[in-house]
Amino acid sequence: MREAAGERFDRIELAALIWEVVVGDDVQVAAEEAGRGLTAEQVLASPYFLVGSLAKITEDLVALRELFCISYFTVFDHDAEEFAPIVARLAES
Repeated sequence: MREAAGERFDRIELAALIWEVVVGDDVQVAAEEAGRGLTAEQVLASPYFLVGSLAKITEDLVALRELFCISYFTVFDHDAEEFAPIVARLAES
């Protein structure tokens, strides 16, 4: 994307749609719950699943934003309530 956009890249807003948010202290269990037909390992390797504690998910989002220059993230309606505390944490930082 950067290569194709060239010097316009800084003016492009990138977004990511998160397929599933599962908050829980045990990352492995959370990844298994998020599944959608994928293994826990596949979920953990994907940037489209947010699983783990509130702190871990917040850190993961910051890392994704920095690594991929993502301007904003979108979640499905069924994850909005679970995602709200994460948004609050991000707003504090």
